[in-house]
Amino acid sequence: MLRSPVLRNLVLLVLFMAGAILAVTAFSARQEQQDLAHLAIEHSRARTDAELERFFGPVEANLGVVTRWGEAELLDLDQTEALNARLIPLLESIPHATSMLIGNTRGEEYLLLRDGETWRNRITRAETKPGVVRWLRWSRTGELLEDDEVALDYDGRGRPWFTGALEDDGASAHWTDPYIFFTTKDPGITASRKWHGDVEDGATWVAALDVMLVDISVFTSGIDVGQTGKVFVLDNAEVVMGLPRDDRFADRDSFKGFVLEPAATLALPELDQALAQWHDEGLGTARFRASNGWWANFHPFPLGDRIVTIGALVPEADFAARANRVRNLTFGITLAALFLAIVMAFVLDRAFQRRLAAEVEKVRQLGQYTLEDKLGSGGMGEVYRASHAMLRRPTAIKLLRGQGADHEHELERFEQEVQLTAQLTHPNTIAIYDYGRTPENVFYYAMEYVGGLDMVGLVQRDGPLPPERVIFLLKQVCGSLQEAHEVGLVHRDVKPANIMVCERGGKHDVVKVLDFGLVTDLQQDSGDTSNPRGIIGTPKYMSPEALQSPDRIDGRSDLYAVGAIGVYLLTGRHAFEGGSVAEVCAAHIHGEHLVPSEVVPGVPADLERVLMAALSLQPSDRPTSAAELALRLDMCDDARGWNEERAGSWWKRYGKGPTRTKVEVTRTEQTFSLTVNLDERAPDESDITVT
Repeated sequence: MLRSPVLRNLVLLVLFMAGAILAVTAFSARQEQQDLAHLAIEHSRARTDAELERFFGPVEANLGVVTRWGEAELLDLDQTEALNARLIPLLESIPHATSMLIGNTRGEEYLLLRDGETWRNRITRAETKPGVVRWLRWSRTGELLEDDEVALDYDGRGRPWFTGALEDDGASAHWTDPYIFFTTKDPGITASRKWHGDVEDGATWVAALDVMLVDISVFTSGIDVGQTGKVFVLDNAEVVMGLPRDDRFADRDSFKGFVLEPAATLALPELDQALAQWHDEGLGTARFRASNGWWANFHPFPLGDRIVTIGALVPEADFAARANRVRNLTFGITLAALFLAIVMAFVLDRAFQRRLAAEVEKVRQLGQYTLEDKLGSGGMGEVYRASHAMLRRPTAIKLLRGQGADHEHELERFEQEVQLTAQLTHPNTIAIYDYGRTPENVFYYAMEYVGGLDMVGLVQRDGPLPPERVIFLLKQVCGSLQEAHEVGLVHRDVKPANIMVCERGGKHDVVKVLDFGLVTDLQQDSGDTSNPRGIIGTPKYMSPEALQSPDRIDGRSDLYAVGAIGVYLLTGRHAFEGGSVAEVCAAHIHGEHLVPSEVVPGVPADLERVLMAALSLQPSDRPTSAAELALRLDMCDDARGWNEERAGSWWKRYGKGPTRTKVEVTRTEQTFSLTVNLDERAPDESDITVT
């Protein structure tokens, strides 16, 4: 049996670790619950923002078209049929628009109204036919079905769409307050825009489009935010423009009964409480946790000269079940492991200790290679410096220990990493020498040993790099990626820690791209389960498509990461920042990245444009290949500013580390041995060691 002190210490260690695991698990479950709620809010808000842009954007765009027609004198109110022929296709292109109006300050007005399967015109001439309005009805084929004159019911010159446009500057659309349409009795909102007639005309003209607000509720009530979360749209007076998901709001007829009602009339306590807290605490656009357990966010959406509000509410309870399952499973596994560990502690003996030591020694010998110092850990294994029994070249060994059938899939991916990386021969890509598997089921491969430091260490050591050196390094990264992309491979984890800067073959500032452990073979059959295409990578350097559609990424995802690395090298800060993984992912999805010139004055505009293009939200807006990105970098004004001479000077000064010397000082029969760092700056007290 183990000696009692060892046994006691082992049991205490196991108990402490179990307690720590349980505490961390409970905290992590709570944090995951909050992160999931936050991510759900961000996703729903982004989706609603995009839907509103698609809803209102075409209205403003087509209103601009009509205004240009009016300025070109192409809209003759006396030619009703010709005007219909021009405007009906425009109105049909906006399904949620009910009517188009054109009027002027002389009291002439034209209305084109969608009315079921027919079209109607309302024609008003205040000067030539005062007090009379003419109504026309047309078939879809243009046949006149009705022509009636009735008493004038209202003068368009007094309507908000007309008066508001006259008061506006005419540079953009004017949006009215939401209201009930006079003609159709539907809740809606009107966009209008003015223009001036010629000198002879002397009138001011206004064109307007009526939009039904019921269609906003169609998509807001259909958005799933967790199990019971809600998304809604309010105007600046907190009148409902888009209804949240609720059993009472099931169809268009029910929408009409609640749209344009104050938010308080919806009888949703969670909404009332969130609105009150938002106002009382002045929370602006920040996410906040209401006291009733709901997470809330209110975000502005600009609509002309007014602001509407997108609101999202998500209860934490929607995500509690998932978090609790993970927590309970971890608790159970931890308690079982605790019991087994204590039992094992009583049955272990010194024979097992000797056997364990022997096994460890075996593992350190892999074929002709002997493991020495551990260099680090990667996504799929550990890396050691190693020596070969016969060859003297520096070697690094990466290994993964397989432990039974459960790890066979990991071993297959590890072997795939070797095979894919071995295809690459570019001088800026790490070279593979050998690979194999030992009788102890330890899979390993040997690769060239790279000294120097990675880009994280480079920035930590020297701070932000000069633009010319950034270009010099990024061009080499592009060269490595270009070769990989040409054979159908995507790295998927390009980041500063995976890029080494070193001296090689008498050259300085040589880049080596490492760790193709997450590489994706785009030429593989999609049914191959040995290379799952899930969300893999480092959050701060993952492209939006890698987060949202990981099964459809290509080489442009790697170029996005190169752009983010460029920002990091120029500023010493990550391009995408956040207090949590969810916030970092949201920053990618919304394109909210750091702009180098706003952090470090003097960043060249041409280099910044290249990096911003690589960080474009849509892959189609980025450079099409690594070669094109390298060419754009090479065309920057500073592309020739860093050369072999400057690189060599840097490595001579910093790459070898400070010079050390030993000085003997004798004083009163005592000898002091001093070691002093002698680099090109004056030493201070931290450079002197006395023994």
